[in-house]
Amino acid sequence: MAIMDSLTPKYYEVLDLGIQRQNGDVVASYNVIIRNVLGNKMRIINLDSVLTAQERQAVAAIFQRDVEAFETATGLERWIPPEENV
Repeated sequence: MAIMDSLTPKYYEVLDLGIQRQNGDVVASYNVIIRNVLGNKMRIINLDSVLTAQERQAVAAIFQRDVEAFETATGLERWIPPEENV
């Protein structure tokens, strides 16, 4: 039986997930709380994972679906800066 004290990491909790472009890749980033044996927060760490081509396609499809639903529901149009309209 191991002795565990308040400095012993025991649990983790995923706070959030973000998807972003990073150096030409698409990266999933997770913020994770590390908790001790009592469940108290010890620290927050960040984990990154580069998406595969298939995962990027899936994220792009979800994004497109959600944008279309948002535009339909709100009647708003996506902003394109004038310099990109040339």
